[in-house]
Order: sequence, then C-alpha cells, then structure tokens
Amino acid sequence: MPNTYRSSWKTKSLCSIVEIEDGISCIGKSIVDLKLPNSIVIALIERENKFFLSEGSSRILKGDKLYIMADDDSALENFYICIGKNKGN
Repeated sequence: MPNTYRSSWKTKSLCSIVEIEDGISCIGKSIVDLKLPNSIVIALIERENKFFLSEGSSRILKGDKLYIMADDDSALENFYICIGKNKGN
C-alpha cells in the first residue's frame, strides 16, 4: 500500500496517509459518525498545509489527508470500508 509504514511495536503497527478525494462517502461527516473500531485511530488531519489533532467532532473535508494508525492490514482494510473509499483510488 502506498504511504504505509510498518512498525515492530505491538500497538498500532501501521501508519498510512489517506487523501480524501471527490466521491468518498465520508466527506462532510465527523469522525465519530464513521464508527471506527478500536483497531483504527485517525491521528492527524492535514488540511491546507496545516496539521491538527483529530477529535470525534472533527469534520472530514475533500482534500484532507488523514494520518491513520491501524493494528494491522485487516484494520486498514476496514478503515477504507468505513470511509467509503476503494483502496485502489
């Protein structure tokens, strides 16, 4: 997967950057609305070249880059399903 880093730590062993593009169903939703499992954390949001820590009330906008921490590949796949993005996009 592009932009994915693997760690040897036992917690949240994957870090991935996901760009939010047109047509993804999570646009305009808050993070809490995504109902993400505990195996996934949106650590940072990059918007217009600025970074901020995500909160449950943070809204996802087109063009955002989400910095994701996930337990494993399965959790990352589940994240793509939660946001309505095909992994290949």
